[in-house]
Amino acid sequence: MRGLLIALARDETGRLVSPATAIRGADYTCPECDGPVIPRGGGDRGPRRHFAHLSGVAVCALETDAHRSAKYLLAAVVLAWLARAGPRPSVLRAPCTTCGDPGPTQHLPDGIDEVRVEKRLPSGRQPDVTLYSAGHARVGVEVLVTHAVDAEKVAAFGALAWCELVGEDVLANPLCWKPVRDMLRPWTCRRCARAKADAGRREHLAVERASAEAVRAPEPASRAARATKVVIGHSDPEDLRPGVRQQETS
Repeated sequence: MRGLLIALARDETGRLVSPATAIRGADYTCPECDGPVIPRGGGDRGPRRHFAHLSGVAVCALETDAHRSAKYLLAAVVLAWLARAGPRPSVLRAPCTTCGDPGPTQHLPDGIDEVRVEKRLPSGRQPDVTLYSAGHARVGVEVLVTHAVDAEKVAAFGALAWCELVGEDVLANPLCWKPVRDMLRPWTCRRCARAKADAGRREHLAVERASAEAVRAPEPASRAARATKVVIGHSDPEDLRPGVRQQETS
């Protein structure tokens, strides 16, 4: 149940607050059910810092809350970065598509300028979190707690790049995204990219060399035409000797 502890709460202003910065005695509410919660944990032997519902108060589904908290935590770190009030989130890319070497950690691109939670797309689907650029949806983010993205939702994403993150990973470190599945642009390591470029250059040079040799070589049909030239009116090859025709006609 560690991953299902309430990771975020709202303060009196409605702002999402992490348990690490929560003030004991202040009023906080659950982002899922709006019920009162308090910060707890953080000891050496106990669970990590988290929020918990007050005793005797009807609690919401912790799974739903973990999913919801992860979504809003992702949105919060992106908003902080866009406002230049926090570090830029990064994505741990999948292994190289050619050799399988571990992928790099890449920052979110500069073009991202907006983030939305549960924003419906033209296809009718709504990712948990969507990153926008100039008003256009660029990347969809799905949070996995119990149910993975199904084939129907994948098809509905169409050409939209997307990735799926484990909810517990997000709650542990929302700044480093570790997709368990994604449809981001494929990544190739530098070594394989260089090898592919070199192979392309060698192939191009081979084509150019073959074309140049074909231009320099004489055409077989032309040589045959010169060797079998026919003179009309003469059937004996001896008649083609110099002076024979002159002697016959003199």
